[in-house]
Amino acid sequence: FFFKQKTAYEISLGLVGSEMCIRDSMGIIKNLILKDSMKCISFLFVFLSAIELSYAQPFEECHGQVNTNGTLKWKYNKADQVEHGTKYLLTNGTEQYTITLLNLTGTAYEQGYAMGKLIKAEIKFTTVEIYEYAVHFLEKFISFLPEFIVKAIGAFVKTFARELNNICYFLRRKNIPQHFIDEMQGIADATGIDYMEIARINMIPEMLKAFCTLVSIWGPASKGEHVLLLRGLDWDPHAPMTKHPVITFYHHTGSYSFANIGFAGLIGSLVAMSANQIGIGEQLWGGTDGSRMSFTGEPWHFVLRDVAQFSKDIKDSISILWKAKRTCNIHLMLSSGKDRLGYGVFYSSNVLIFYDDKNYTRHKTFPGTIAFPYHGNKCIENILEKHQNHEVDVEVLYKMVTPLHESGDTINVAMDLTTQVIYFAYAEYPTGFVAYKRPHFELKMKPFFTGETDDS
Repeated sequence: FFFKQKTAYEISLGLVGSEMCIRDSMGIIKNLILKDSMKCISFLFVFLSAIELSYAQPFEECHGQVNTNGTLKWKYNKADQVEHGTKYLLTNGTEQYTITLLNLTGTAYEQGYAMGKLIKAEIKFTTVEIYEYAVHFLEKFISFLPEFIVKAIGAFVKTFARELNNICYFLRRKNIPQHFIDEMQGIADATGIDYMEIARINMIPEMLKAFCTLVSIWGPASKGEHVLLLRGLDWDPHAPMTKHPVITFYHHTGSYSFANIGFAGLIGSLVAMSANQIGIGEQLWGGTDGSRMSFTGEPWHFVLRDVAQFSKDIKDSISILWKAKRTCNIHLMLSSGKDRLGYGVFYSSNVLIFYDDKNYTRHKTFPGTIAFPYHGNKCIENILEKHQNHEVDVEVLYKMVTPLHESGDTINVAMDLTTQVIYFAYAEYPTGFVAYKRPHFELKMKPFFTGETDDS
């Protein structure tokens, strides 16, 4: 019941014993570390390697790494204003990560003229450097030849590339809607660049197309049943166009507001979002039995822009695609926040097939998902399977799907069509550091669609 109180002597003996125990233990640990240091280092290396492997490859057949960068929520700043156009910049103060935002109003010609005034230098750079880039790209493969032959071939290639784009344009000219012609003329008049130079660079997407990743998420697959669209553009992160990324907001008289996510001087849609919550993007397709290409229709990226510009809902989008005089074999991903669904589309001059989560069989689908991956493996299937049942959000798309799949090297865009917010990155110029590994911007599109920007 009673505890005996220890004397100071007994306490001191206890402390001496404890000190001896601690000293002896530390000696043993020190000897172990000195004796087996190489074993410890080897174990640590194996342990850290295992952690890295589990982090880099959390899903079967995925060979990339999760993008762990924070999301950039920088404020845009007004940089310039002309009649019918305002220029904003998203920047951290360096050329390596500056995004231009254009807000254009008026007729097609007025918008083209405003664009030309606001980004004159950027458009001139693109019209010149794209052909120099083609020459330098070729010269890498023929550098073993004498220099004078390399230079002669380079000069021929530059001329040949320009003529190919000329042919492409003139074959399609009668099927290009007049508002595109007017806008390109406005750009030409404002910049002093010959109209055909503007027309030629706008045939490049039609000539080259691009390998990409497309994913649509809706309903039972997404958090809050939001409608999401992912477009990872895989082209060439070193291309000169990547120096001047531009997001252009159009407010055309007689149509709906929409935005192109692209590059300086290109007026067609590589990927687009509209104020009516329509999202659309493209992927190169080799075609299927019976599909054909045509050289005399409307360029595919102009058709995609028509969809964004003139669609009130997804029924309008489908109607525009059916009525278009189509040219190339491509895949599309078409999604609608208002209609709460998405379609994958096989698109060619004579074939137009719409797929959803029930009738698409080339890749495994889940309720509320459809994907056209860049690589022909099961990486994206495995990610979406893990995150089905209301677990997919935009972060899953741009931080996991494209980085793990290693797609979206030139542009990577994840759209939340329901909230009208995009998360995007461009490749770094001139290093070519790929977009899907870079920090992504968050941009709220609705203020631009409604005219409620911070400076309005």
